[in-house]
Amino acid sequence: DAQKTDKQYDHCLKSRKDGITIGTFYYLAKRAGIDIGKREVTIPAFTPLVYDDLPYLLQRVCDNCQSDEEADMMLLGSLTAISSTIPNVYGQYDGKKVYPNLFTFIIAPASAGKGRLSLIRHLVQPIHARLREMNKLEWEQYYDMEAQYKQSRDPDVPKPGRPPHRMLIIPANSSSTALYQILHDNGGVGFMMETEGDTLANTLLTDHGNYSDGLRKAFHNEPLSYLRRANNEYVEVENPKLSTLLSGTPNQVRKLIPDAENGLFSRFMFYYLPLKPQWNNVFAKSSEASLDEEFAAIGKYWYDVYLRVSEFDHIHFFLTEQQETLFNDHFNTLHDEYLQRYGLGFVSAVRRMGLIVFRIAMSLSMSRCYELPDEKAEMICQDADLQIAMIMGDSLLEHAVKYYLTLPTTSDRSTQTYKQREEDKKRKVYQELPDTFQTKEAVEIGKQHGLSESTVKRWLKTPLFTSPSYGRYSKLQNDPMTQ
Repeated sequence: DAQKTDKQYDHCLKSRKDGITIGTFYYLAKRAGIDIGKREVTIPAFTPLVYDDLPYLLQRVCDNCQSDEEADMMLLGSLTAISSTIPNVYGQYDGKKVYPNLFTFIIAPASAGKGRLSLIRHLVQPIHARLREMNKLEWEQYYDMEAQYKQSRDPDVPKPGRPPHRMLIIPANSSSTALYQILHDNGGVGFMMETEGDTLANTLLTDHGNYSDGLRKAFHNEPLSYLRRANNEYVEVENPKLSTLLSGTPNQVRKLIPDAENGLFSRFMFYYLPLKPQWNNVFAKSSEASLDEEFAAIGKYWYDVYLRVSEFDHIHFFLTEQQETLFNDHFNTLHDEYLQRYGLGFVSAVRRMGLIVFRIAMSLSMSRCYELPDEKAEMICQDADLQIAMIMGDSLLEHAVKYYLTLPTTSDRSTQTYKQREEDKKRKVYQELPDTFQTKEAVEIGKQHGLSESTVKRWLKTPLFTSPSYGRYSKLQNDPMTQ
C-alpha cells in the first residue's frame, strides 16, 4: 500500500534509535528484489555557450581536448594559470581591491584523465623560465661580489645582500616558511600547481608545512607574515597574489578539505571529472605536433600577451552598470535558491562564487588583449566574458554541492544530537571502506573519523554488512550509507 509505505518511510527517516531505521528499509527492499539504492548523480559539462565565444588562446587549448569534460578541466586549469600571471590587473569587489587569482581542484578517480592537467604548466613555463634566468644572473653577480668582499680588507666596503629567489611556479611540498619567503621574494606573486593532491594535503598535515591559514588569507589577497629564524627578522607579504591548481582523487581532496567548516572549501572551484568505461585511442592525433609541443606553442603566444600586459603598472578591470545589475540579480537568485536547498552551511560557497566569477571574467578579458584595439590602463568587461563566467559559476556550484554533501556536519547543523553526529561519521567511514574488507581495516578507518574500536565492531554486526567468513565483511551495494 503506497500510503502506508510512505508513512513508514517517513518514520524510518526520523528514527534516532536502534531498531527499524532507514538502513533497515533499504536492506529489506533489496532482499525483496527492489533496488532503491544510490544512483550516481553526474553533473553535466559546461554548456556549449561557454565555448561559443572564448578568447583565441583558450579556444586553442580546448581544441586539443578529446571530450567535453576534458575541455572543461583544461579551461579551468588555463584560467587558473593565467590568473597567476596578471598581478597588475585589479577590480573593485564589495568595496575592496581584488586580483584575478583562482583556486581550482579537479576531482577524479584514478586513470580518469586528470594527468592531462600537467600540460597547463607549458602555458606559464616561458614566464617562469624568464624569472629563473634573471635570478641565475643575479646570483652569479652576488657570488662574485661576495668573493670580492671576502678578499677586501677595506672596512667601508658593504657586505653584498643576497638576491631573492625569483620564480612563478612554486612547489606544493614547500614548507610554510618557504612558501611565504618565495611569495615575498616575488612581490607576492606565485602559481602552485600539483597533479597529486596528496602532495599538498600531506604537507599541510606537518607542523612545518601547515599553511592552510595562509592559503585562506592569500585567496583574499590579505597580508601574510612570518618570523625568519636565521636573524630573527619579521617578514610580511603585504598583498599575496597566489593561484593554486590541484587535482586528485576524492580521498585526496578530503585530506586537504575534511569538512565544510574548513575555509578552503568555499575558496576552491571544484570540478568532478568522471571515469568513462571506454578505451581511448592512444594514437589519435589532432596535428603532427605532440601535445607538449602544441601547449608550448600556446605558452609562447601567452608570453607575448603577458609582455604587453606587463607594460602597465596597473590595469583597472570593471563592469558596466548594466553588467553589475545583471550580476547582482543573478547571484541574489542563486543565494536564495541554495539557502533553501542546503541551508546556511552552503551560503559561504555561493557568496565566494560571486568573487570567483568576477575573477574568471577578469582572466577571460585579459586573454583577449591582442583582440582589443586600445592600449589603456583599464579594461571594461565584455558581455561575452561575463556571460561565460556566470555560466561556469552556475555549473561549478553544482560540483561544489556534490562534494559538500559528502562532508561532515557543518555549523548550520550544529544542533544535531550525538547520535546524528555519530551517524555522519559512520557514513564517511562507509564511503571509504572497500567492498570487501577485514575488521582491522574498518577499525583503522573508523579511528581516523573519531569512532572507537568497540563502536566499529558493533556497527559491523548491523544489516549494513554481511560476513562471508570470520573477520571479513562485505558492504551491501547501493546502501543508504552512501547517500
